[in-house]
Amino acid sequence: MRGLGCIDGVMAQSYALTARYYTNTADDYFTAIIGTGISPDDRARNFELEERLNTNAFRLSLGYQQLLWKRNVISILGTFNREEYVPGRKENEFDIAIKDTYFIIKITFNKILTKEKILNLYYFG
Repeated sequence: MRGLGCIDGVMAQSYALTARYYTNTADDYFTAIIGTGISPDDRARNFELEERLNTNAFRLSLGYQQLLWKRNVISILGTFNREEYVPGRKENEFDIAIKDTYFIIKITFNKILTKEKILNLYYFG
């Protein structure tokens, strides 16, 4: 039997604490996020979950979001990850995400996966 976040009877655990400071509207704010654990919902890192269930991760994000021209929301988010892909071996990752109402550009600097930067571009139209 398989449940949400459950792989072979073992539950994947992930915890996050988010804080926001609103500057004007509900779409204008500074944000800080701190978290630990691995999550099957994290699309960038949801590979080999069976082997990674006993590993851990630490994550810290800082960002800003602002409403422009009454309809367009733009944001930037920087994230530091201390990820354990193999038990006992932790690696540092840095993500920078720039988001608009219609697209997301995400750059990941990660030594263990590719030894170079990864650029992801998503478009919602």
